[in-house]
Amino acid sequence: MKRFPGLSLHIALLCLLAGCGGAATGPAPQPVLLQAAPESAQHLAALPQDGLQPWEELDAMGHAVPRARSLSSITVNTIFTPGVERFLAAGDVAANGEALRLNGGAGNDNAYAIYRIGLQDEQPAVVAIDANLLGSGSSYYVGVSNYGGVRWEWTGPFTEGSIRLPVVTDGNGDYTSDLGNTFVTVLTEPGSSLDIVGVGVNQFEPADAIAPPAPAGLVLTPVNGGLELQWSPVAEADLAGYIIYYSDNSFSNPHSVGVQHLRWLEGSTRLVLGGLQKRQFVAVSALDFGGNESPPTTVLSAQPLPGDPGKLSLSVNGVSGGINTPLTLTATGAAIYDWDLDGDGVFEITGDLTGSRQAYTGQSGVIRPRVRSRDGSGTAVALGSVSLLIIGNNRPVASATADPQSGPAPLSVQFTGIAEDLEDDLSALTFAWDFNGDGIYENGTDLLEPALQQYGIDGTWNAKFRVTDSEGAWDVDSVAVTVGPGLGGWPTAVLTASPERGEKGVPFRFDASASSDPGASIANYHWDIDGDGLFNENGNGEDTFEGLPEIMLSWPESGAYPVSVRVFDADGNSSDTTVMATVAGWRITPLNLSFEPVTDIAMIEVHGRPAVFCYSNDNDDMLYIRADDAVGGSWPVTGVLIDTDSYVRGRQSALMVDGRPAIAYQDTNVTGLSFVRAADSSGSSWGSSVVIDPAATSGLSVCGLTVSGRPAFCYRNGSKLSYIRATAADGTSWGAPVDVDTADSPGNSSSMAIVNGHPAISYLLTNGLDLAYVRALDETGSAWGSRSVIDTTNDTGYYSSLAVVQGAPAIAYYRTTGSVLLYVRATDPDGDFWGSIREVQSASNAGRYCFLTVYDGLPRIIHEDSTRKAVMLCEAEGLTGSSWADPVSVDDSVDAGGGIAVIELDGRQAICYYDSDIFNLRFALQY
Repeated sequence: MKRFPGLSLHIALLCLLAGCGGAATGPAPQPVLLQAAPESAQHLAALPQDGLQPWEELDAMGHAVPRARSLSSITVNTIFTPGVERFLAAGDVAANGEALRLNGGAGNDNAYAIYRIGLQDEQPAVVAIDANLLGSGSSYYVGVSNYGGVRWEWTGPFTEGSIRLPVVTDGNGDYTSDLGNTFVTVLTEPGSSLDIVGVGVNQFEPADAIAPPAPAGLVLTPVNGGLELQWSPVAEADLAGYIIYYSDNSFSNPHSVGVQHLRWLEGSTRLVLGGLQKRQFVAVSALDFGGNESPPTTVLSAQPLPGDPGKLSLSVNGVSGGINTPLTLTATGAAIYDWDLDGDGVFEITGDLTGSRQAYTGQSGVIRPRVRSRDGSGTAVALGSVSLLIIGNNRPVASATADPQSGPAPLSVQFTGIAEDLEDDLSALTFAWDFNGDGIYENGTDLLEPALQQYGIDGTWNAKFRVTDSEGAWDVDSVAVTVGPGLGGWPTAVLTASPERGEKGVPFRFDASASSDPGASIANYHWDIDGDGLFNENGNGEDTFEGLPEIMLSWPESGAYPVSVRVFDADGNSSDTTVMATVAGWRITPLNLSFEPVTDIAMIEVHGRPAVFCYSNDNDDMLYIRADDAVGGSWPVTGVLIDTDSYVRGRQSALMVDGRPAIAYQDTNVTGLSFVRAADSSGSSWGSSVVIDPAATSGLSVCGLTVSGRPAFCYRNGSKLSYIRATAADGTSWGAPVDVDTADSPGNSSSMAIVNGHPAISYLLTNGLDLAYVRALDETGSAWGSRSVIDTTNDTGYYSSLAVVQGAPAIAYYRTTGSVLLYVRATDPDGDFWGSIREVQSASNAGRYCFLTVYDGLPRIIHEDSTRKAVMLCEAEGLTGSSWADPVSVDDSVDAGGGIAVIELDGRQAICYYDSDIFNLRFALQY
């Protein structure tokens, strides 16, 4: 790492005035400041030129009114900015979930991010950084805008991930722009990498003149090469943190000459003071946001133990996620680990020998899980923590293009933006463009395609496109426009995959040799092979491919794998592109739910992710579980409670209702058929249920369908088949139930589809064990025609599944006699006349839980083979299903197959089913 020449001449500890008595009467300690900027930050000598953003308003004093924030990091009043929400950035910088990754590059390249925090007429009391350092030896600097001194005020380097820096402690100083914004920069030098999880700022409270009480219960425990400190927390709402004083000599006043203190405020109540050999005298005081310092604790002393200090490396497989996202902590370097998984200061797990635990992610905000490592003797001790940002709202995704991206002045450029959001429609999003890259967005640019822009001055302009959702979360994409004489443009990345679709373990060839540059040749190639958006990383093999135009990769599991290349020309300009390699087959993901589900399940797609409804065999609670990603590769281990003592009564009983998940079901505490719709678009919370048919006596075999824009359900109602449709699109009001069929105890194994514009139902006649079909006489289902009995042979019609195949209704079903999977298709569009019944599979006990779909134009049936104990797929050999190919296995794990539910996800078929071997659910996605 580059060092600063003559660094000792540039570092000064601010004067600490002596005081008398037990109280710390001198000024509150400040961090060690670099009176000159780090050499690597010399080009940041000027403070940002602030300006009013298009979405901001001015208050009565002429300050920008900041938008409301939903997350905090120190107290509930902390103004917290997620790492990804930078104002400006430079160098090797990339979004990593809610965090921002800074990679100090080779040579003299550094990376930094600037954050803009609105304080209006207040000043910053404390700046808090939450960062996860990557690799040994990484460090960073923090700069705070000092507008009174017209300079950046730099502090560092820091090797701690979570720090709090006092800025204004006595009311003096001006750290905000004319618009009332303070700016904070996080900078890393070559050889260092980190994820900025977030930046928090608390306002200075000049009216607060009362110091907090002194910390109590300070204990010093000698460890190898240091002391482990622990004390009781100070229960003050305005607590900024703790000041740690230490010295080789005894002291009574912590502000005496020779007494040192840590360069930051400690936020926890336990730390290891390392790098010590002599006996140390230690005291701790508390500081609030008014700059008031408590009396110190009683000064204690202890002698550090000889021996090598404790070693600890702590990592996590992600820095952010939604509530209940599984994030795995991994600790190495020691024999024994104690875990504080939610960062509350209590080590709830002690004596762990595995070094791996799941972090607590059950609430939104910054979570700082900690680990205490020790050897067998308990003397080699180390403490470590990471910062995680848990969110309740998904950030939108912004993508910007410019045409052209380079050329001589004057250059006319057309910008185009693309915006995506999992929860909000496009109409709920707002847009803004910053055409010169200064961080201040232009007025009147709330457009995906703004007016043509003219560039008349030579240079490179990093234009920005910003997308903000209805809850204030935003994303920015940048596109560089280079203006100058003789510019032929930036390089063009071209990447091909051969084959595009292959088998497990078979190598794919990725070829970027056709990439080109108008002015010269391609100078270098960087690869991203794990799809995280970060190129040329070490540790995952990407750096070994640097400079190679062609690479070979293979994967052991089915899936769609993005591979990207970034090409560079001789001037350092770059371009990248991505191809998708598909490894054919089914990717199987166990849900590993913390409760035991029952085979009665339903599944739908909820805003791009699969979601499952089931009820617990432990307590009969009905629960909802939505995948953490779009491919069902990760699931929460706990479900969202919908209702108690309630049961899912049909594989198609759930559906999307006016943009939110909903389900009709049976509540054992309430007579009738119940309906409930989520309170939000993702299903993270649910409203109260309503009884939509109070007279329903069983509520079995429920099937849902959107009929003419409104939710509708068919269901077995005692000894009849009933149908009900909402009169409001959101299901807040319902029409009267309609009796569809009342003879022969109809309604079990029901399945519903729109057939030639009208709702239709296939179902079982319980008295005769026959397969029946009926179609409504109108588009809404207010009246129904006469039923057709399609198959009367030997206990048939179970698990019926209705779909439209080549313009006519078709049904897959199970016959218990002979254990046969059957298929039949009508010969007309309405289903008045039916063709021959086809045996799809009869050589095994096949057909239970069958589900008929049309995929790539061909009918296919997914079902359980209880002899093989497998989930099977049968696909027709023609468009109408007149003949069928041999079945193939989707999952032949032990006892897989009960309760099959099928949906389509982004053009791929997805299955959820029960596995009796693990008493849990599994999810399969076809590639």
